[in-house]
Amino acid sequence: MAVFWLLLYVVVNLTSILYLGALAINSISGINITVCMYLLGAFAILITLGGMKVIAYTDVIQVFFLVLGGLATIYLALQLVSTHYGEIGIMKGFGIMAEKASEHFHMIFE
Repeated sequence: MAVFWLLLYVVVNLTSILYLGALAINSISGINITVCMYLLGAFAILITLGGMKVIAYTDVIQVFFLVLGGLATIYLALQLVSTHYGEIGIMKGFGIMAEKASEHFHMIFE
């Protein structure tokens, strides 16, 4: 059973991860998708052989970009809310959102 799950992981999970990553790189750069899959596989092998220190560095970089993306999403969403109601600025957008949907800000206590 362990061999079955290992083969299933390799065949299904890893190939879908490589394909979806290569698809993203292909849509951004235009590089052939097969080449992208090989490059991603080689990069994954290099990262794995680099040890825990390299994995920790990549985790730090990923967290940085995830937080940056979250802040950019908040900024864009508040800007869109304020623009939709004829105002300018993210603070105005937050004020409008708090006024129009105040019930959503009471998640635990009022």
